[in-house]
Amino acid sequence: MRYFLLCSGRIIGVMFLVFLFYSCSSMYYAKSSTTVKIVFKSEKFRINETAFLNYDNDSLFLKINSSNAKEFKIFIKDDICINNNCLSKKNFNKDFFHNSYPNDLLENILKSNHIFGSKNIQRTKNGFFQKIGNIFYEVNLKKTIFRDSSNRILIKIQNI
Repeated sequence: MRYFLLCSGRIIGVMFLVFLFYSCSSMYYAKSSTTVKIVFKSEKFRINETAFLNYDNDSLFLKINSSNAKEFKIFIKDDICINNNCLSKKNFNKDFFHNSYPNDLLENILKSNHIFGSKNIQRTKNGFFQKIGNIFYEVNLKKTIFRDSSNRILIKIQNI
């Protein structure tokens, strides 16, 4: 009986320590967390999948559930990291989009925020749209669409 009580006390003590360390560990607390259908087409990307989108004021995390079992993650804070390979926002735009894009463009699109400093913004009943040269950007309650016809880039996010 003493052996049983001794072992039980140790198990409870270990469980308490695990709980204590787990509850005090740093975790990502999202301001917004949602499941989306994302279409992302450019010269370097071709994605048409369901994804989890989590963000707060400082960072954004997009995890794509690919049907071909390959995991694809984008994390944006100070840099843009794709599957743990990080680039500055400027270099990301240079490599994947267009040099003239603002550094926060991808983050603003994924968060459905205004782009290019709200240039040419037109408010609608359920959101807004912007037409800037060859770029068309629309945000409403159901979807976000970014289309750059000159660089053949499409990003479409639909809430599920």
